[in-house]
Amino acid sequence: MIGIYYELGRPDLIDRILELGHALAIAGHVKSELRSREVREGVERAMCQGKIAAFEASTAAEMEGLKEDFPTLGPGESDTLLLYGRVSPQVRSYCILDDRRARSAAGSVGIPFTGLLGQPALLWEKRIVGGSEAGEIAKGLRRAGFWMPANFAL
Repeated sequence: MIGIYYELGRPDLIDRILELGHALAIAGHVKSELRSREVREGVERAMCQGKIAAFEASTAAEMEGLKEDFPTLGPGESDTLLLYGRVSPQVRSYCILDDRRARSAAGSVGIPFTGLLGQPALLWEKRIVGGSEAGEIAKGLRRAGFWMPANFAL
């Protein structure tokens, strides 16, 4: 989700994702890791507008339990997985994870996930963006350094 602001510079995609009836949330440690002033301001603006729900960072004790099983995860990835555990009993949820280690950890404990690329693909599948726009989004992600299969096509 942060990549929508940072790598793509496309906050309009947030609105399109919300049009599908999805809700977006950000874990406290992820929010605290935002380095770019522009991204931080964009995320905070979206939070003020009610587009992104912010959650308190997981406690050190909560993080420690996860660190025992997945010691290489950073605070943001760990907090995202812990946030899933807090919200998934109430709503159907999945995590947006682009870090390979976080995706592996999520898969090993049964947490459904997608990457940033999964969002434009969903928008294309639901016909909220056209094929050419979805292709441009994918190209933008590739230029920004996001890994995707060489044969990836929307």
